[in-house]
Amino acid sequence: MDTAAAGNPVVFPRVLAAVGPKMLELSRDHADGAHPFSQPVSHTPYAREILGPDKLLIPQQTVLLGGREDAREFVRRHVAMLLEHDVKAYHAGWKRLGYTDADITGPADRFVDDLVIWGDAQTIAKRLDEVLDAGADHVLLTPSAPTFESTVDLLAELAPAVLR
Repeated sequence: MDTAAAGNPVVFPRVLAAVGPKMLELSRDHADGAHPFSQPVSHTPYAREILGPDKLLIPQQTVLLGGREDAREFVRRHVAMLLEHDVKAYHAGWKRLGYTDADITGPADRFVDDLVIWGDAQTIAKRLDEVLDAGADHVLLTPSAPTFESTVDLLAELAPAVLR
């Protein structure tokens, strides 16, 4: 990364995709911060503790306009895809935060509520504030919607509630 950046006159912050403690430490020691993906809201204070106060923390957060059952269905599909493709880092990260295999594959309400921010626009905005209050500098929103058009609609509905 240092070699690639050396010849570039434009300097962008470098953040690493980091879920576990070793990658978070690498992000702290050799980058400008971390970008955890597909982790529960409770991962944010965990990551902030490892990164320290001066590094960027930009967690990804799935948002869904709808109810818990919509969120539960998203989590079922998401977990099944990760298991099918043998992606172990996310599963290990969830277990590190105290979720059991039964919580993850059930999925348990507390896991669903922590992995996906769901509800109406105001509820989602309030939950995103919790992520920021827990130590995130920014939050990358990943909308969950069935079509491109409905994804755009979801973002348009959320924008007034989440823009500061």
